[in-house]
Amino acid sequence: MDFSKLVKFAPLIVILLVFAYIGNNYYFSGTSDQEYPRTYLAGDTYWDQLRIDHVQMEGSYNQQAKVLLGFHPFPFTTADGPILYYTTNWLVNLLNVESHVAIHILHLFALFLEVSLIFIILLRINRLWAWLSLPVMIIALQFPFIAGINWGLWKSYYSYFIFFFLLYFYPFEFDRKVIAGYIIAFGALLLTQPFMAPYALILLIFSIFSKGGKVFDNVKKIAIIGVATTLMFIEYAFRYFATNLKPDGGGNVAQLFGIAEYSLFGANSSYTHFGFWFWISLVGFVIGFFYLVQNLDKIKEYKFQALTVLLFVFVLYNLNFIVQRFMQFRFTWPIFIGVFIGFLFYNIIRLLPKNIPRDVVGIAGFIILLLIVFQPGDFPETTHSIISPDLFKSQMYIKDNTPEDTTVLLVDPNVDQVKSTLINWRHIRFVDRVDFLTLPNLGYDLSNVTTKRACQIPPYLKQGFSLKENVWTDNLCLDKKVELCQNDYIILHMAFRDQGQADIMKTLVEKLSTDEFETVFSTKTTAVIKNKNKCGTWIPEYKV
Repeated sequence: MDFSKLVKFAPLIVILLVFAYIGNNYYFSGTSDQEYPRTYLAGDTYWDQLRIDHVQMEGSYNQQAKVLLGFHPFPFTTADGPILYYTTNWLVNLLNVESHVAIHILHLFALFLEVSLIFIILLRINRLWAWLSLPVMIIALQFPFIAGINWGLWKSYYSYFIFFFLLYFYPFEFDRKVIAGYIIAFGALLLTQPFMAPYALILLIFSIFSKGGKVFDNVKKIAIIGVATTLMFIEYAFRYFATNLKPDGGGNVAQLFGIAEYSLFGANSSYTHFGFWFWISLVGFVIGFFYLVQNLDKIKEYKFQALTVLLFVFVLYNLNFIVQRFMQFRFTWPIFIGVFIGFLFYNIIRLLPKNIPRDVVGIAGFIILLLIVFQPGDFPETTHSIISPDLFKSQMYIKDNTPEDTTVLLVDPNVDQVKSTLINWRHIRFVDRVDFLTLPNLGYDLSNVTTKRACQIPPYLKQGFSLKENVWTDNLCLDKKVELCQNDYIILHMAFRDQGQADIMKTLVEKLSTDEFETVFSTKTTAVIKNKNKCGTWIPEYKV
């Protein structure tokens, strides 16, 4: 093995190790603890995790996960791309880890591949450019660029890797292997997150026509890729668009493809988040643009094909008026900021006298940039979630030790903060915070309290290649009164904001300290109580 050739990959290895170090602290707090899903700061994270677990249990994603539907017995259509769920389950089985661990590993791995693909593209042009582009890319693990993981935008992150995979193909001449790669990548992109497809298509069309050739032959190449991709995507396309574009499905074409206004809960990225790095990259972009203009007669060469694609994507990231789904795409913005920072410093090194070893200067520049960017305080650990470790463990106890039709009542003084997590694997209803405070006036009789259910029933059912409006309105999502004895288990979450809440919970615990109830699992702040004298069920019967 020629190790001298491997030396040029040393900066990439260093950056990937830095990504792994930051990611380990962010996702797992530097420990191997797998019992608690850190970084989950929105309900969408739990919803996608449930879809992953649904595929694990059912072996496919042909229907919506029953738990998301309140265990509705009819087959509701799935409107989400399945690739992420299948890939995560493959990782779960391969590594024997929990799904929330697998999804974090998958995200880090996707980042590794994105950075590596861009590095390889640049390395084919000049290794100094490739080396000097890497350090600033670690900003992708700073807020707000990492926030999509907190909010559960996992499919978007996974689609970035596929998009970057397409970028890798663009500079090459078209042959059967490249066309096959396009077909696979486009199909995977559409089956993961379709909102990025229009931007990939624009680049594909440009790439084909910029290489010259007869118009008919170019159109034929696009048609082959389009037809093959459509055959892969057609059934999912029907389900996705038909469901999302229905009035009750909550969407239109602009919203699906990113032209309408959208907020990412304070995580909308802006050039201001880069500080002076943005302005340095802008200088590099301007140099790259004029360099390309001066060499338009060489546009068919790999170097200029690649530069054109990189310039185009840099412009794409700066189009602030595209702020719907496209804002999710901008979570990888730091990678392209790094590309043109590297291009600027590469051109500065080219101006040095020839007797100065440029590789030495390039490595020194890489180290200096990395030391400037990598300030550990800017990459904090994440040790919390919107659900407490104790409450999560209690729900996991129910999941692992009870049958699927088990009914559960959660009593939590602050349930409004975590109700979006209560779709976890079983029939769970909860007493909201307002009703909890009224318990003393009701004699602590939970039968007089209206309980609630965290689930969503889609407005349409799938029937073959058509959608039928759902007529079953009596479902588990409705607020209703459920007697205490109708539940198999009661979970008490004893986390209080004030002494009043603590006094109410203390009295409630005393009420449940009878022979009819048994504590089967407990932590510092939770207790799982089994009802030994069940009096019927609150699960409705559905009739066709």
